[in-house]
Formats: sequence, structure tokens, C-alpha cells
Amino acid sequence: MSFILDALKKSERERQKRIAPKMSNILLEQPKFNHPKWLIVIISMLIIIISLLTLSILSPNLINIFNNDDYIAIELPQEKKIAPKVQIKDPETQKIKEISNEVSVINPSEIFNIDIANLKYNLSLPDLHIDIHVYSEVPNERFVFINMRKYKEGEVLIYGPYIQTITVEGVILHYKNINFLLAKN
Repeated sequence: MSFILDALKKSERERQKRIAPKMSNILLEQPKFNHPKWLIVIISMLIIIISLLTLSILSPNLINIFNNDDYIAIELPQEKKIAPKVQIKDPETQKIKEISNEVSVINPSEIFNIDIANLKYNLSLPDLHIDIHVYSEVPNERFVFINMRKYKEGEVLIYGPYIQTITVEGVILHYKNINFLLAKN
């Protein structure tokens, strides 16, 4: 009987040698996962940025990026045009002279660039740009295209400002008792 058992054990060992080993027989070693250094740096930078943003939201006076005390005022040169003193009997030119005499003189020190006026007085105007600018000595022939819409002197833009004068430099707009220049490109 022991001969039979020994023979069975021997045949079982030989059979196992012919069969490929199973996964359960192999001892697996799991590799350790190392975080790359750049990932740690990015995560720490994000944490710092998020903490600064929450700090600025919770106490806005603690972190002040803009200095509200210093304002930049740009004075733009204004052309002074003197009408010739010629006696003309044409009624059309008499009307033009009367209109030009009625136009009020704007103090150049009160005129800001539109970007500066928008920031200084918090006008919250949209982005305005001049597409076409036509200046003429005759006030009735002056017109301008602002944001693809045609306007003449004295008209009100759809955004609220009033076109006070069309000059050689651009358009002088009036909005909330503030005069500012929308310069041509």
C-alpha cells in the first residue's frame, strides 16, 4: 500500500512540474508609489492661492491691490479754431456761424480719457470704440460710428452717454456730469 501511495505522490509531483505556475503560487510584491516633486509643488501653490482668495473675500481691507489715492489725469491738447471774419451773405453759412457760436467751450482740464474716467468715476460703461470718424469744419457734416452705429453731435448713445462734440481727436462724450474723450484709433 505504501508503494502505491508513493507512486501516486511521485506522479502528482511530475504532473505539477508540467503545469505552469498559478498566480496564487507567485508571491507578489507591490511597488511603492512615489509622488513626483512637481505635483507636490503645484498642490501647495494651489492651496496658497485658494487661501489668499478666501482671505481677500472675507476681509477685503486687509489685502489692497489697488491704491485708490493716486489718479492719473491726462490732459489732451485742444485745438482752438478761429473763424475768419469774412462777410458772406449766404443764409446757409449764416446758420452755420450761429450754430458754431452757440457751442459751449469745454475746459480741457475737465476732459479725461474714457478708460480713466470709467475707472475713476466707476461709470461701468461697456467697451466703446470708434469704427468710423468723420470730422468736418461744418458741424452738420460731422458723424461717427461707435460700436457699428452711426451718431451725430447731440445724439445719445444706446449705452447712455451723450455726444457733446466730435473733434479732430475723437468724440467728447458727456455722462453723469462727466466729460470724457473717446479717442479715435
